[in-house]
Amino acid sequence: EAAEKYFATEDLAIRLKAVDDLRKLGFQGDAAYSERARRSSFEKRGRVEDRALTLRSKEHKGVYTLFVPPNYDPWTPSPLVVGLHGGGRGGKDGKAVVGSGSSAMNFYERGASALGWIVVCPTAVEAPWSAKPNDGFLKAVVDEVQLLFNVDLNRVYLTGHSMGGFGTWHFGPLYCSRWAAICTRMPS
Repeated sequence: EAAEKYFATEDLAIRLKAVDDLRKLGFQGDAAYSERARRSSFEKRGRVEDRALTLRSKEHKGVYTLFVPPNYDPWTPSPLVVGLHGGGRGGKDGKAVVGSGSSAMNFYERGASALGWIVVCPTAVEAPWSAKPNDGFLKAVVDEVQLLFNVDLNRVYLTGHSMGGFGTWHFGPLYCSRWAAICTRMPS
């Protein structure tokens, strides 16, 4: 009842009182945790393609595909899979990116739905993934998802296939403190 009261009200003072009521029932989170849970309860479940990055968007432009399982519980920390797409350089000038986050999501959505995990698949700003513009963009995407949803920060996984596999080997060691594990799959 206290959780429903928390989600239902627009009044911050009432929400903070509800957090106190939740603490009396054994809830360990603080107001920031509760606000993130509330915010995420309004986010769409399922697959959202080509969602524009909003966090640090003045510095980093780009889109990502997001999957939030139908059984997502905003009060329970969820694992996060970051899937990097394959592809490469394309277009006449070689600057276009072949591959996308939405195409990569096809590898992860069914399993994530069964496990109740969140998946984010960004679309590279430039090929390959190790190109400088992708660095800040990838970090901003992961940070944005962690702000929007109740992500278990001890279970954030980086994976990719083909070009995304090379990206995983690039970003895995570079930001090793962010990932619980990294995994790649190269085409045979």
